[in-house]
Amino acid sequence: MSNEEVLNTDILRARIMNVEYQNLTISEIKREIRRIYIEETGKEPPANITIYRSDDFKNLNDIDSGFDGTVIHFYDEEKGINQSYTITRGSEAPEKDTWKPLDWTYNVFGIFVGQNRSQYDAALRFDQIVTQKINEKVGRSDNKIKLKKIGLGHSLGGNLNETIQLTEKRYEKVYVINDAPPSFYQLATIDEYFWGQLVKKFNLNFDHYEEIYSIPPSKLKSFAEEYYKKQIDERSIYHLTAQEDMLYAVSGVRGFIDIGSRRVIDTNKDFTSIKDLVSKISDKDVRAIQVYLSQYSDVYNEKGFDGVV
Repeated sequence: MSNEEVLNTDILRARIMNVEYQNLTISEIKREIRRIYIEETGKEPPANITIYRSDDFKNLNDIDSGFDGTVIHFYDEEKGINQSYTITRGSEAPEKDTWKPLDWTYNVFGIFVGQNRSQYDAALRFDQIVTQKINEKVGRSDNKIKLKKIGLGHSLGGNLNETIQLTEKRYEKVYVINDAPPSFYQLATIDEYFWGQLVKKFNLNFDHYEEIYSIPPSKLKSFAEEYYKKQIDERSIYHLTAQEDMLYAVSGVRGFIDIGSRRVIDTNKDFTSIKDLVSKISDKDVRAIQVYLSQYSDVYNEKGFDGVV
């Protein structure tokens, strides 16, 4: 049997992603995956399942950014299956163990303002640790099946795995649902080579990131999309998007780029997208908010949510 994707349909991936938000134990996650797989396919999962949770690894980054994630590893040597599915969790209003809106603070400073990379770094570190553990577990001899890595994510979680794919090409495929698109502001902070290309193209001062906000966003968008489409195979990122989704509606605001294939579905016949309404918001006003918030980026980078408050 070839190492074909175990989670091979939109509905399977969506239902498995949803398990990430239920704060279950490892045994409960395994039970839910088995139940969902049987309900959707009529068969038992075709491989043994191992679960890795970010909660079980300490010091993924210096500040508590709110990052949460789970890796599901399917393995069966006889069937030729060796796959990991990294689920990065989307935004939650409060975290499961605190009232603090850590995810939303990262959304502001990491994606919209673009001057923080804490959740990205935590997701990257989590992937590195788990990949090493999986490789140590199954061995690395020539007769072993190569690990196939797949990223899954919704909302902020989609943003994280897309950004990892754009900058590190860690996955064979990334599947995202109603994702927060990557922004060229966050990519300029994360990807030093991309920032260098921006400095060269738009004659910026390398040490003055704030100059990026003065560049017309349409020019930045075109440059960023052209740049990253040359870096990766666009077919490696697949978007499933509800036409009515709020993040899809705001994707036309300054900063966001569109990379990968996209399937847009109508999930509510009685409601249309507010995308046209959002597009009428003045770019001047959006920039003013962005520049205002950017002055708090340094303290957020050093002290996190508490420092900003």
